[in-house]
Amino acid sequence: MDAADHAGSRASRLAPRGYTSSVAVVALRSGTRLGPYEIRAPIGAGGMGEVYRAYDSRLDREVAIKVVPAAVADDPDRLARFEQEARAVARLSHPNILTLHDVGRDNGISYAVMELLDGETLRARLAAGLLPARKAADLGAQTARGLAAAHDKHIVHRDLKPENLFITGDGQVKILDFGLARQTGPAAADSPTVANATHPGVVLGTVGYMAPEQVKGEAVDHRTDIFALGCVVYEMLAGRRAFAAESAPETMTAILKHDLADPAGFGVTISPALLRTVRRCVEKRADERFQSARDLAFALESALEASNVSGSNLVPSSRFPARRLAAAVALLAAGLAIGLFVGPRFFRSEAASARPSALPSFRQLTFERGTIREARFTPDGRSVLYGAAWDGNPLRIFMTRTDEQASVRLDLPDARLLSISRSGEMAISLAHTYDGWMGDGTLARSSVLGAAPRIMADHVREAEWTPDGSGLAIVRHVAGLEQLEFPVGKPLYRSAGFISDIRFSPDGERIAFADHPVFADDAGGVSVINRAGERTQLAKGDTTVRGVAWSSDGHEIWYTVRDGPASSLKAVTLAGQIRIVWSSPTWIRLFDIAPDGRVLLGTEIADRRVEAVLRGRAAPADVALRAQSTSQWISDDGSTITISDQATPSYTTYVIHAGSAAVRLGDGQAYGQSPDGRWVIGLPAAGSPILIHPTGAGETRTLSNPEQLTYRVAAWLPDSRRVVAFGSKEGRPTRGYIQDINDGAPRPFTAEGVSATKWWSLPVSPDGTRVIAVNADAVSSIFRIDDGSAEPVRGLHPGEMPVRWAEDGRSLLVARGDGLPWVVERLDTASGRRTPVREIRAHDAAGLRLSLFAITPDGRHYVHSYSRLLSDLFVVDGLR
Repeated sequence: MDAADHAGSRASRLAPRGYTSSVAVVALRSGTRLGPYEIRAPIGAGGMGEVYRAYDSRLDREVAIKVVPAAVADDPDRLARFEQEARAVARLSHPNILTLHDVGRDNGISYAVMELLDGETLRARLAAGLLPARKAADLGAQTARGLAAAHDKHIVHRDLKPENLFITGDGQVKILDFGLARQTGPAAADSPTVANATHPGVVLGTVGYMAPEQVKGEAVDHRTDIFALGCVVYEMLAGRRAFAAESAPETMTAILKHDLADPAGFGVTISPALLRTVRRCVEKRADERFQSARDLAFALESALEASNVSGSNLVPSSRFPARRLAAAVALLAAGLAIGLFVGPRFFRSEAASARPSALPSFRQLTFERGTIREARFTPDGRSVLYGAAWDGNPLRIFMTRTDEQASVRLDLPDARLLSISRSGEMAISLAHTYDGWMGDGTLARSSVLGAAPRIMADHVREAEWTPDGSGLAIVRHVAGLEQLEFPVGKPLYRSAGFISDIRFSPDGERIAFADHPVFADDAGGVSVINRAGERTQLAKGDTTVRGVAWSSDGHEIWYTVRDGPASSLKAVTLAGQIRIVWSSPTWIRLFDIAPDGRVLLGTEIADRRVEAVLRGRAAPADVALRAQSTSQWISDDGSTITISDQATPSYTTYVIHAGSAAVRLGDGQAYGQSPDGRWVIGLPAAGSPILIHPTGAGETRTLSNPEQLTYRVAAWLPDSRRVVAFGSKEGRPTRGYIQDINDGAPRPFTAEGVSATKWWSLPVSPDGTRVIAVNADAVSSIFRIDDGSAEPVRGLHPGEMPVRWAEDGRSLLVARGDGLPWVVERLDTASGRRTPVREIRAHDAAGLRLSLFAITPDGRHYVHSYSRLLSDLFVVDGLR
């Protein structure tokens, strides 16, 4: 049965569809009986007949009945063949093949009786875009297993396509139309389905999914189905057909002569293991494909295989492109199993050996595609609240039970979850904006039941309820410094870096937090502070610290650290003794620990891209060096960009000229090239000192930094002799500095509390007399570098960011949208007139967490860096 016919689509279950069949059929009214079946309602129509919902009075069940076209029913030979093939299919008993219950003929009407399905076709699912790799591999493997069962009975489908794959409400694949819906007359040359037959020399199948032997009219076998399934899996992963052209003949030519297009060429990445599997399916020669559907099913499962640990419900998650690990959760589980079985030799504590523990069990709670920002157990421990941005949608709060796999969205405005109290009251952040993992919003409190939120404070990044729910600790950015407050309004600790993951101890006497020495850089350690403001640093020096929680007994602080592609869950006592709870070869993040010791853990897979439209090009090109590349500067003429590789602890600076390979210059985050082309700024990961790398012969210079300033961003002035930068002394707010690269120490030109608009953007006027920065009140202003005087940016709308001065020195290029997409306009600050410039967007917004760009003054060329973080949430039992 063609899936256009089938009864199970959600739309057709609600209302009858139009009958547009091109063959003669008999329209049946409700109440008509065909043998023991009573027609209830029409539910689908297609080229091979009409399908009805019916009632089987013998077995008291609903079924789907397909009326056989008259062209078949009135031809004895064709009817005999139909019935013979129906009997063969009826003998198939497999969960991935549509069950055929019966065939019959009544009052001159021939019919087939099938199970009634509820769900949608794969074609309908694909209408919403490409599928997550995990889902595509799962659907492909299910289909392959169904095909294997048919091939064992010497039945070849010959017309596998998304229309003939049905996905039930519980995610099960059903293969439709095993020889039941066959086109019996000649078809137009440009028809998507062409005439079929069972003997060589006649084309059989659907253009776009036909194997080369079908196109040439040669004999087909089970490997023909494998080719078609490869095309289907490719379409699920890439979002477009494997072989498609403007007409059927051109598509057939592509099948015969063209290789499968690399999805990276149109902005989609597929894990290497999956792409290799698909390519093998669509080999031109049948002998070079998988030789059985079972082999293909195994290959698809292996590409994203996840080990079931100790009877756990760990589900493989693979919603990530080729630059990411192809089996993150599998490696997570493998790393855990290896580590726990190998023992202390690999998991020896930094202060004491790891405690012995039983093998933990995992249960996956989320299955969507996007980023989980926070997650907490509810007070009773039976449910989980989490904040997530799924499929490019805004950040929202969801709830799920720990023993279920379905989530419901809370009846709240789009918000970030911050904390939940013992009484079930939430602290949330409304209108929360993100710049990477940083951001803030309006603190509010609300119940899980959806009562209207009550506003408490502005510009809050973090909040945490006291254990008894009587008060909140918060973190916010004040005058260029991070400030931990408890109670709200009383500063306990200030930092020129940033503070994250604040958590009260069970007795409420201390707050643990991730302590990062450099703002917007998540390297650092773990500190605790008491109510008197006395801080103790317990751990430091980790490359990435994300996720902090007190152990269930309150004796340790658990936290997750990341080092390259691997990560560890660590524990530290108040005496500073550190142990590794367990390690993973993939990224993990600790979210929460329940009183009974269960752990909320997230897996994270990152994908980073750098795309540029350089001089001489009209379309973006991928210019990333490796998986951790970023760029935030482009020359005025669009011919040159600087690019950073953040895969090394000190970062690495490169320069790229249009049409040339990247040139490594030295250490540091790469900022601008001097207007004379001789130097490039490199800013080390620690934020100091400023490095000046020569683009030609010469040695790197280290600029004088007698006050040990920590810098966040730097740019050149037009004379190529001076740099402007924003930084701060230890414990002091940020301010602007000017420094001559040949002589002298940095000179402040703004008051304290003034910071760059973004860590990646510092607009300098064409004449070098002014820069745009943010004053102590978080308002974008124009600062003169000679005396630090400031004036507001006239005509700027709330939420907009100035990113570049235009050539006239009066107009600005301003942006809004945070990459979803960036909308860039030219703003004349004198008249307020606005002119559209361009939109800059990521190819896939799901999981987008960081988007930054640089653009030329005329808006013609740009470089765009963005990263996506795709998360899954697990509840873990047994970690000790």
